Amino acid sequence: MYDPNKLFRKFEPESVNARSWIALVLSVLALLWLTQIPVSTTEEQSFFAAPKDLEQLIAETKKSLVTVFCGDFLGSGWVIEMDTSSITKSDEVQLINEYPSWVVTNHHVVEECINDESLPFSAVLGANELERDAELWSWDEDNDIALLVVKAKLKPLTLTTETPKAGWWTMAIGSPWQLNSSVSIGNLVSEDNSVTDYDLITTSLLNPGNSGGPLINSRGEVIGTNTWSVNESGSFYHIATSVDILCVLLEC
Repeated sequence: MYDPNKLFRKFEPESVNARSWIALVLSVLALLWLTQIPVSTTEEQSFFAAPKDLEQLIAETKKSLVTVFCGDFLGSGWVIEMDTSSITKSDEVQLINEYPSWVVTNHHVVEECINDESLPFSAVLGANELERDAELWSWDEDNDIALLVVKAKLKPLTLTTETPKAGWWTMAIGSPWQLNSSVSIGNLVSEDNSVTDYDLITTSLLNPGNSGGPLINSRGEVIGTNTWSVNESGSFYHIATSVDILCVLLEC
C-alpha cells in the first residue's frame, strides 16, 4: 500500500550538510524575492534643508531659465507648462506652434515693450546663452506678472503643490547685472503675505535683473517669481510673488 509519509521522509534533513543546503536555498529564494520590492534608497528631500546635489539642481533649473531683453531693459524669466487645448484662433495657434515655450516674468520687465511695440524684444536661453525671438502673450500690471512665448523648445519647471513655510531653503536664479544664470541662496523669512496676498519674503539676494526669475525650493520646484527688493533703514527685504498669482493671469 502507498505510504505518502515516505515521500516526505526523503526530504528530511538527516545531516548537518542537508540542513545547511536547505538553509542556503531558502536564503537565495528570499534574496530573489526581496530584489523584486522597490526600496527607496534616499529619504524625501526636506523643504528646510539644502538639496543633496546643488550642482545638479542648478544645472536642471538653467534649462528652464531665460534672460528677457526689452529695449535697453533686461530681466529674467522661467518656463511654465501650459495647456493650450483651449486656444483655437488660427493666428494664436500659429504663434504658439512657432513659439512653443511659455515664459513667466514680471510686468515691469516688459512694460516698455507693451507700450512701444517697435522696441527690440528677445530672450536669451539660460542653458546655452542663445538668443531667440519672443512675443508678449498676456500681462497683469496690478500684480506685476506677464506671460511670453519664446521661439525655442525649453523644459518647463515644476510648481510647488505645498504651501511655503518660514524657514524653507530657497534659491533665486536669474540674470542680475546681466550675469546669466546667477544664483543666490537663502531661506524663506515670512509666510505672512504682509505686503500683498501673494508676496513671499526671502533672504535670497535679489538685484536688478533678477526680476522675473524663479524662486526655487530644495526640491527644484518654483514657489514664486522674484519681483523686487526694499531697503528700509539699511534692512533689505527681497520679495517674490507666490505662484498662486498665476491663476489670476491664467484664469485657472
